[in-house]
Amino acid sequence: MIFAQDPKRLLVPRWRSVSDTIRAGELDALPGKPALGAVELAEQGKREFSQKQARWAETLKVEDAEELVAAAIVSGVTTNEVCRAAAAILKDPAAQSGSRRLAQGILEPLPQDAPRPALVTRAEIQQLKRLVVKSPHDALRVAELSRLYTLLGQRKPAIVAMRRALALADTNRYVLRSAVRLLIHVGREDEAAALIADHGLTERDPWLMAAAVGAAQAAGHGGRLMRAASRMVMSDNHSAFSLSELRASLATEHLNAGEIKLARRQFRLSLKAPTENALAQAKWAQGVDKAIEISSDLMGRPEAHEAHALDTARIGHWERSLVATGEWKADERFSGKPFVHASWISTGPLNSPADALPWLQEGLVANPDDPSLLNNLAVAKAMLGDLDRADDALTRARKNAEDDAFPLILAATEGLIAFRRGDPISGAALYQQALSTCVEKRLPHQWLRVAAYLARELAAIDFRYAKATLDQIEIVETEMRKRGHTISQEISAVTNSVRDSTEKEVTDNEWNWDLSILSKLRDSLLLN
Repeated sequence: MIFAQDPKRLLVPRWRSVSDTIRAGELDALPGKPALGAVELAEQGKREFSQKQARWAETLKVEDAEELVAAAIVSGVTTNEVCRAAAAILKDPAAQSGSRRLAQGILEPLPQDAPRPALVTRAEIQQLKRLVVKSPHDALRVAELSRLYTLLGQRKPAIVAMRRALALADTNRYVLRSAVRLLIHVGREDEAAALIADHGLTERDPWLMAAAVGAAQAAGHGGRLMRAASRMVMSDNHSAFSLSELRASLATEHLNAGEIKLARRQFRLSLKAPTENALAQAKWAQGVDKAIEISSDLMGRPEAHEAHALDTARIGHWERSLVATGEWKADERFSGKPFVHASWISTGPLNSPADALPWLQEGLVANPDDPSLLNNLAVAKAMLGDLDRADDALTRARKNAEDDAFPLILAATEGLIAFRRGDPISGAALYQQALSTCVEKRLPHQWLRVAAYLARELAAIDFRYAKATLDQIEIVETEMRKRGHTISQEISAVTNSVRDSTEKEVTDNEWNWDLSILSKLRDSLLLN
């Protein structure tokens, strides 16, 4: 079964380039060495490109051609001189393979709508490494090098570069928040929490305190910093914008603890002047507590990509959600979350697994062991009939799955693969196992998801069983609505597609599923 979004979103720092972070306003009053402003960075980039182009035109040396081609790919500028430089690299038998790939990227460009290739990131790394050699004490460039390695899934060099950046500027807000995000990304949550919680600047800087609370929550002990964080948000020393992520993190801790009134208050205050990350956190929280209010003005912000993706998915506007997810992905390319979201929509509600594959392939570059992406890859491959690769992806997902939610999801995915292999008996038994887990753990929404995807598989085998499953789903939906639950638009999308499918009836006498099992599971669920 397709994995949707993580049910417990944590507010951890975004990790963008230095220039994009400056544009977002998150480096105002930087405690360490101030960075260049966004305009200055842009002008510096233009000057460096012009200098490289002039040097190549003067010397015609291959090493200068390599510098120019790398700068052209990073900046997105292609001139006649750049093309000449690329051709010179390809003609030189001594040119390295990496330089040849960059040159081919200039002379054989991808279609405009193609995904941003790893080629660009490698070019950025090549250019940055040369700049770091020239300016070895530039911590911001070293931190950016770490981010680029992370985009390619090269975690060891990313960590090495980040440690170097910390050694150069351990009081720089950008470097500290980037280090926290990297450590959380690679699964070192305790290390991230220790790094930032004990830092001398954390109790004075709300951006660092927000990162500290997020890291502590990721490590499973978010309550430790509640007192210090609460003192900070009650002071008058910081702007509403600077406090927005910290307030949203506090609100999340209150929400998870069942302290609803406190959570609502902190979310309301966080939305006075929110970052897009704080806004996305509030939008996620709305799925838990519908009383959290978000104004249409805030949702209309062009930079609120993740919030738009979540909001449009919530109301069943799947294509619009995919567009917003593309913008979200561009904002934080190393994170697996936008790729999980897009593959869920494509393979689940839209029933279009082929459209999910580019998202999954790109997401797995930076997240090769992400069990959510691997599970969704298994689902997409199975739906496309590539069953051996589906099995491989499922095996890798199991190997890396640690969260309690995964056994349920993986059992249903294995059931899907069994159905697609022509073994409905095993497939139905595995879906039944997943439904039983939903009953045991009191997960009515997941029960509906499992049942809906089971109905989709049954419809391709014997519509009588699919219809009987849809009947059970309707009974559960009716009871849940009476209890105040909102039913996901995903359930409607999948069940409607089943109702619209061609009716088939099995002739094989060996296929005889006991429908009473499903009704018994339904009754057990509703009794809980």
